[in-house]
Amino acid sequence: MTRETANTPPAAARKSPERRIILHIGTQKTGTTSIQDTCRRGREALRKHGVHYPALAPLTTHSILSVPFYGTGMPREFRHVFGEDVEHVRQIAFAYWAQIAQETHADRDIHTVVVSGEHLVDIVDHAGLKQHLAHLFPDWRIEVLCYLRDPAAYFLSHLRQQMRASGKLFWPHDFGWGEKLSGWQTIGEVRIREFSRKTLYKGDAVPDFLSQILPEPEIDTIPLQKPRNESLSVEAMELVRTYRAAIHPLRNDVLLPDSMRLISLLETAERLLPETHRPPKPSLTPLARDMALLHNHESMEILRDSFGFQYARVSLYDFDATAERLDKATQPDRRTPRLTDLVRFDRQAFAALRSELLALMLQGQEARTKTHASAPP
Repeated sequence: MTRETANTPPAAARKSPERRIILHIGTQKTGTTSIQDTCRRGREALRKHGVHYPALAPLTTHSILSVPFYGTGMPREFRHVFGEDVEHVRQIAFAYWAQIAQETHADRDIHTVVVSGEHLVDIVDHAGLKQHLAHLFPDWRIEVLCYLRDPAAYFLSHLRQQMRASGKLFWPHDFGWGEKLSGWQTIGEVRIREFSRKTLYKGDAVPDFLSQILPEPEIDTIPLQKPRNESLSVEAMELVRTYRAAIHPLRNDVLLPDSMRLISLLETAERLLPETHRPPKPSLTPLARDMALLHNHESMEILRDSFGFQYARVSLYDFDATAERLDKATQPDRRTPRLTDLVRFDRQAFAALRSELLALMLQGQEARTKTHASAPP
């Protein structure tokens, strides 16, 4: 297995143009939002190089294209936009697929179609998708591109994101990457890239992604979007989580307006804190880190043996040492973990952040009271 350096475009991008469909299937928390923003804003620039990044108005990603192949349900986000009728959303998705094919075949200069959606990784009807693509794009080559964090890094990132929309905590578990990506092998060539500054081209997911679809001289012609969608500190997210658990105990896995307002206040509060009082960089406890690695060791071996993909840190594959550490560790006997079981938690920073948040809330209340008092009767 050969490994590209962080400053060398992957070999796949250096091939001569051919008619191909690139399915960027995620995964979550691997710079997908920045990649999609760059492709969306640089759509015309990409088109000049023969690359079609479809616009599916009013949506900003292509995840809806996964719905016909998702199984019996569909991702929650589409229920809010299109309603609860899964069959209705399936027909909308098929219409979008037809639109993409029509736009592509109408322009002979297009040789690459890029589809990007995080929910694609979770489809179960791979045969159905392959058949549908063969119908829409006869003789086109299908390539699958996936970015992965190592299991411990992914669990930490996913946990922080989950705490924005839920009052629940959960132990590390098997993410199923090996099984999920094995299904994609039936569709086309699967390329896996590690989401790490040390392995990404130019240390960033966006130029790395562009290097997969464009020759090196053309990469710099696409204006890059700065990374966003950053998570708050663990201490801030614990404030959000406890609020959600108390106020919305049954409303999990959905962002609510009051929670978003609280998150916005916490972002301001963190910026206002003195440097010495700010929460530290989030990190897992040794227990949670080792649990994440051991629960995912089968997937890691599948990715290595079946895809030729191996994480840069070779020590991640010392599963015997990981199991030995877990055997010696004191593991809490509870189904639902406490936050301190999972992440290093700075109680002093938490107290400082909570105080700053209360000060901001009081300032806002005083401002609203003054506005109300000065309003004409």
